[in-house]
Amino acid sequence: MQILSKLHSISRYGIPAVFLSSVTNKAIGFVSNMIVIRILSVEEYGLQASLYTVLSLIGLFAGGGMGSPLIIYGSEWRSPSEKNQIRIYTLYCGVLFSILVGFIQILLGLFVFKDYPILHQYLPLLSMVPVISYINSYIQILMRTMQDNQGYARLTFLHTLVGLVSTLCGIAIAGLSGLIWYRVIGSIFMILIGMKMCPVKLDIGFDLQNFSLFKMLYPSGILKNMKSELKKELWAFAIKAGLTSILNSTVLYLDVFMITMLLKDPELIASYKIACLIPDNLNFLPGVLMIALVPRFAQCANDKEWFKDRFKRLFIANLIVQGVISLFLILFAREIITFLWTEKYLDSTLPFQILSFSYLWMAGIRIFSTNMLSVLKKTTYNLFVSILLGIVNITLDLLLITRWQMIGAALATLFSVIFVSAMTFVYLIYVIYKSDQSKAAAE
Repeated sequence: MQILSKLHSISRYGIPAVFLSSVTNKAIGFVSNMIVIRILSVEEYGLQASLYTVLSLIGLFAGGGMGSPLIIYGSEWRSPSEKNQIRIYTLYCGVLFSILVGFIQILLGLFVFKDYPILHQYLPLLSMVPVISYINSYIQILMRTMQDNQGYARLTFLHTLVGLVSTLCGIAIAGLSGLIWYRVIGSIFMILIGMKMCPVKLDIGFDLQNFSLFKMLYPSGILKNMKSELKKELWAFAIKAGLTSILNSTVLYLDVFMITMLLKDPELIASYKIACLIPDNLNFLPGVLMIALVPRFAQCANDKEWFKDRFKRLFIANLIVQGVISLFLILFAREIITFLWTEKYLDSTLPFQILSFSYLWMAGIRIFSTNMLSVLKKTTYNLFVSILLGIVNITLDLLLITRWQMIGAALATLFSVIFVSAMTFVYLIYVIYKSDQSKAAAE
């Protein structure tokens, strides 16, 4: 009966739906990637990897970090009117900031990356991508704040499926350029689907199922009545948590970016990108737990006994699972690469093994600890560690990539992740078990 009760509790939070959706999404993504790799030449795959790495780095700034306060503050126990204000404010500010990011992307493409043809050509043309990305992300976060994890799972599955179809259609019709443009079209289509699926209504004369561009651009009365203290608190959280998220995510893209800038070899970029694919994409496993449970932990953060008990159980279970996965990837790296991407990418084997060990630290400790500290609103420390991570990672990349190329990039990532994972976890344990500070204490 106790086992059945636990299974019912897990099901109630929507974890199975999110997990199955995430597994399916990753499987579809791998199928799409394998098809792309087999159709494009190694050089073309390296070029698109460079473009999407830079787009991903720029896209980290989309929304100005407003998704972070939306998930935490929007999940807490608050009055309906205050929650509505938070939703509207984060949408309004996030879209405006994304437009600014798009403008900066144009300038980067025209002037900074003029010696890199694919970046010089496409970055200005794709300047709408930050806005599209933020709106898609905003809709998904709204579902999470409602703890509608089953709806969230359905939406993300559709997003992945549309991405697969648009990728295949684009590459079949126009090769590399078709792949790029059809993915953008697919993302715009998913905004329309998300508006229909999202159950949240924004009380300013429109909702996500009855969209009004004018009222989004000028949400008049409701924001005038919003407390200035709440606005300041949202921005403070957004800046700290947003920068933390940017710096954390930079680890996933910086090594490919640095190889692009330092070595300028599309084939080397393609091989390293192959080494990154599985370790990076498997971060969805702890991500599933965070997606489903962060809103719940935010609700119960003041119940210290509940928080300690659930944290301990989840951390141990997650670490064991990630350890088994990491060991499997290291032992069978050569066979995995040959089966999925053919023997022409076997030079990726050693970087793949190094990144698989790095994955254990990232998925087993780093992602878990950072999210729990965010729930406890320890955003200042998260930001400090993330800045340190960026400095250490860039320094190691500069030192090691020029000496050992792909292997150097993988080692730079490994050493950086181990260092900051240890710092984050030790502080989290201190906060949970030793600190007398309350959850509401502002940093």
